[in-house]
Amino acid sequence: MPKTSNQNSGIAMIIFVIIFLSIGFLSFGYLENQGVKEISALKSQISGLETDSLKNTGAVSSESASAKGQDILELLLVLQQIKLDIDFFQNPDFKNLKDFYQKIEIKEEEKGNPEPFRQIKSE
Repeated sequence: MPKTSNQNSGIAMIIFVIIFLSIGFLSFGYLENQGVKEISALKSQISGLETDSLKNTGAVSSESASAKGQDILELLLVLQQIKLDIDFFQNPDFKNLKDFYQKIEIKEEEKGNPEPFRQIKSE
């Protein structure tokens, strides 16, 4: 029995999906590996900063400070690396935006049923 064009297009679609998923899994693995490298680089920077600051103060042992402040230092480094582009707010298109906000006044009697799950009695 000869193959029809519907069968050929179905096979082509299956092959396309398999290739697409393979590329997706490979790129996800690569990007995940890059993220792990960046995190380990940040951790090494944190440990370097931590030991330098502890040597300068001499007040606390490096083990206890490491245990207590590791999370805070990690967050601080991540926050320091965030760069915000505020040029957007200087854009003339942004400055020309108009605020059409109107406060909606709701009268006390319009607020609805005080017991919304109670059955409404028809009079």
